[in-house]
Amino acid sequence: MTTSRARALSRVGGVVLLVTALLAVLQGITALGQDEPLSDDVDYSYALDLTAWGWIHLVVGVLAAVVAVGVLTGATWGLVTGLIVAGSSMLANFAFLPVYPLWAIVVIGFDVLVVWALCELLRDAEGELSSVADDADRARAGDAGAHVRRPSSSHESAPR
Repeated sequence: MTTSRARALSRVGGVVLLVTALLAVLQGITALGQDEPLSDDVDYSYALDLTAWGWIHLVVGVLAAVVAVGVLTGATWGLVTGLIVAGSSMLANFAFLPVYPLWAIVVIGFDVLVVWALCELLRDAEGELSSVADDADRARAGDAGAHVRRPSSSHESAPR
């Protein structure tokens, strides 16, 4: 992968994760400040108090913001942790669909973009690592042969 492509994917993943974090924090604050969902006639499996949803989204949002900074700075831990946080955000918003459907769908879409960008970055980084390892193996094989003294012709005398 070229350095510019890696940098671009890292920026895309980090910025979109930061936007997702901001949306999750806003989602959490909204849910904490309002005890009534948009519609009361919705019956769904993940029926939690809106305050509980608010705290869930607030915590996910703060974690996503911290991880987004890690991704933007190029920290290795940020890539894998970003995938975990984006996946958690997708699950939380899927469960939140009946409460605020449009908002949850928008955030899930951003999370999918983050997962794609980070997976591409990890896939390309893995390819680079394996090519570096192959180069190192070839170099070691070449160096190992250089230390062995081979007779240049059959006329050399053997040690006595």
